[in-house]
Parts: sequence; structure tokens; C-alpha cells
Amino acid sequence: MAPFDKLIFYAVLLLVVQLMVRFIYGSYCNRHFKETKLRCIWDKSMFKEMMGFAGWNLMGNCAGILSTQGVNILLNIFFGPTVNAARGVAVQVQNAVLQFSQNFQTALNPQITKNYAKGDRGAMYKLIIRSSRFSFFLLFFLSLPIFLMTQEVLELWLKRVPDYSAVFLKISLMIVTVDAMVNPLMVAATATGHVRHYQTIVGGVVMLITPVAYVALKLGAAPPAVFVVHFIVCVVAAIARIYILKSLIGLSVRNYVTQVGKNLLMVILVGVPLPLSLYYFVTPDNFLRMASLGIVCMLSVAMAVYSVGMDANEKKFVTDQFVKKFNCNK
Repeated sequence: MAPFDKLIFYAVLLLVVQLMVRFIYGSYCNRHFKETKLRCIWDKSMFKEMMGFAGWNLMGNCAGILSTQGVNILLNIFFGPTVNAARGVAVQVQNAVLQFSQNFQTALNPQITKNYAKGDRGAMYKLIIRSSRFSFFLLFFLSLPIFLMTQEVLELWLKRVPDYSAVFLKISLMIVTVDAMVNPLMVAATATGHVRHYQTIVGGVVMLITPVAYVALKLGAAPPAVFVVHFIVCVVAAIARIYILKSLIGLSVRNYVTQVGKNLLMVILVGVPLPLSLYYFVTPDNFLRMASLGIVCMLSVAMAVYSVGMDANEKKFVTDQFVKKFNCNK
């Protein structure tokens, strides 16, 4: 039993966990990497540059916090804790799906920064485009079964599903897919160290989520309107990111849209029809049917990604890895 208020106790435990993780990271790096040894130094120009970088990134982080916590507050004010609970359910599933994309991007993000530092813009552009495409592919692969069978999945998990949970989750998956797809652009902007322009525009756009959602709810909109506003603002912010990177690192908007947008559209057009048709013909009213439809969704997306989502070099790499992994040449 908690010694005092359970919510406060939970918050304290979260803080303790984060402090422990920070201590373990610091201790490990201090032992194994000589460049992480602490020593006092005063470099006024560097200090000013670091404070500016941290300050503008803080603005971006505050915009993100306002967009998420502001939505929670609005839903609680207008509709009460029941609808907020539905959002909590959607966010839990969303975060579980997002974790796969974050693990993938963790491997590529340092390479984007490294290529910028080396001055190899061509390699950096390729990594940005490839990371954007494959982040979408991975999330689409995982999200499509959940998107089609949202209500069924939630009922299997919760038994008693809060109102609006299904529609909240559907739009949340769309939001997180857009955000993950353009995350490499943020990494590239951060690599330059000149984030003032980027954070001012993108952070300013993201901050619009709460006030616009408030106006929509004040005019009598239903709870899903908050998520629709969030999605629209995320799309606008994504477009803004692309054009900012054009001026910041010389990224070609045309190449990005052609090599990312075109491939994503083709994968959707090729990968969705079969699972969608099966969903309407084979009602997923039990676990076996849900599992079968989920497998069909994943296979359909995987085939679409391989056939129309990858270029020749990527297909060759995947084929070689498959042969190597399963010894198909024997």
C-alpha cells in the first residue's frame, strides 16, 4: 500500500526511475568513454551557443507538452473524466505502436548527424528520405490491423470500452504516423545547431492545437473534433518542416515529396484493398478471425512495401538478408 496519496506516490516513483536511469547512463559513460569525463571550463561563446540551442529546443518541447496536456484539459473541462479515460486508452495503444518506430529511428538518427558534420549532404538527404519512408512503412505495417479492427481489439483488451475510444485511437494512429515520418527532418535540423527558425515556426504551429480545439468545442463540436484538429495541425507542421529544411540544409522539396509521398501513396493503394475487403466479408467476431485478418493485413502491407515501396537497391538488400538469414541458397 502507498504511504500517501496514490497519484502523488506514482509520480514520485516515476521521478525516482528517471533519476536512476540518468545515474546509470552517467556512470556507464564515465567508466567507458574518456570524452565524458567532467572538468570545469569557461568558454563564453560556446556557453552562449549552447544556451541558445537549449532555449529554442525548450520552446519546441513546451509546444509539444501544451498540445498533449492542453487536449487532456479541454476534454476534461467539456466532457468530464470518462472521455479523458477514452483518450488515455488510445494513447496507451498509440505509444506501444510508436515504440517500434522509435527503436528503428534510434539507429539512423546518429548517421544523419554524422553525415551533416562530415559535410556529406547527399548521404544525409538519402538517409532522411529513407528514414521517413521506412518509419511510415513500419507504423503502417503495425497500425493497419489495429485501424481496421479497432473496436474488436479494444473489446478483447478491455471488455468494457469507454465511449469514443475507437475513433480516438484511429485518429491517434494517423497522428503518430505523420509525426514519426517527419521526425528525421527534426533530427537534421538539430544537427545544424541552428534551431531558432525551425522551433519558432514548428513550435508556433503545434501550439495552435489547444486554442483551435477550444474554439471547436466551444462551437459545439463532438470530442473527436479535438483529434481531427490535432491531425490537421500535424500535417501543416509536417509541410512547414519540409520547407524549413529546404532553407536550412538545401533539402529538395520536390525530391522529398516524390521519393517519400509517392511511395507511401502507392503502398496504401496496393496494401489496403485486400485486408479491407476481407474485413467486410469475414467479420472478426472471435480471436481466430481477428488473428487471421491481422496476419493478412501484415502480409499485404509487407508485399506492397516490397513491390512498390522500395527501390532496386533496397529490394536487393532485403533479398540478400532473407537469403542469408534462412539459408535459401542451400
